[in-house]
Amino acid sequence: HGARLFTGMGRENEMTPEELFAWRKAHHLTQKGLAAKLGVNPQTVARWEWGIWPITQRTTLQLRSLERELA
Repeated sequence: HGARLFTGMGRENEMTPEELFAWRKAHHLTQKGLAAKLGVNPQTVARWEWGIWPITQRTTLQLRSLERELA
């Protein structure tokens, strides 16, 4: 799908809310769809994207695995 989660910018264990939003859109996932794949509430995804809650390393690792599945 093109958008890679990790761009080699030395931040492989960090993800900004903007990067999460762009990644989700590039993979044609709604907040609800991404939440279902991660086993979280859709409001959690929204809070990550709005910068209300931090995107943890655990979540980043889950996204890395999901990206491989979607490739």
